[in-house]
Formats: sequence, C-alpha cells, structure tokens
Amino acid sequence: MLGNVLKTMSDIFDWGHEPGDTLEFNRGKYTYRCVMSCPVCPEQWDVFIDEHTVGYLRLRHGYFQARFPDYLGECVYETSKIFGDGTFYNRQERMREMKRAIKFIHREVKKKERYVPEPGRQNEEQI
Repeated sequence: MLGNVLKTMSDIFDWGHEPGDTLEFNRGKYTYRCVMSCPVCPEQWDVFIDEHTVGYLRLRHGYFQARFPDYLGECVYETSKIFGDGTFYNRQERMREMKRAIKFIHREVKKKERYVPEPGRQNEEQI
C-alpha cells in the first residue's frame, strides 16, 4: 500500500533530484552553478560562481526565496505563487522560479562585482 502511495506521489511531484545534483544558468559573463543540498521539505540549493558561494535558494511550505550571498544573506527574491509545497511541483515550475531567482542574485553580483572574482580567475587572497 505505502509503495503505491509513494509511486503515485512521485508521479505527481518532481522528486527527480538528489543532494549534489547540479543545474547551471548563464547570465552575462557568469555561469551560476546550483547544487542541491536538500531534495524536499525544504528543497534547497546553494549557488556558486566557480567555487564562490553567491546564493541560497529554498522552497518550504509553498514559499520560495533566494538569498545573497548565502543562507544568512539578504532575501533578494521571494514568492508564494508556487504550486509545490516542500518541493517544486514539476520541472517547469522549478526552472521558471530558479531562473527568476538567479536573475536577482545576478543583479547583486553585478552591484558587488569587486567581491566576486572574474569567472575562472582566483581571488588574490587565494593565491
């Protein structure tokens, strides 16, 4: 019985991601790499440019938010217009909202560009 319920729920919700899975989004000269840190309840992703953390994405109880530069940072995008609850309802909803979130994180990166090294280059402190 439980197996049938879980199969039905998997058919409805897009639980196709696991921790460590990545999605990439290109904005300007930057490639934003989103790495899943939790798949459901909440679904969360850490956002990187090269190895530098520049964002945090989280969906819980139908509320999605993007923070810059990490989970303690400023909320730069939020919405409750989400059909999914602890995970996105489907791939289309995930991609739509993650693209929007990356757009707002990108705005912050551009404002604070001096704090984020050029793609592929090391920060002076790392040399």
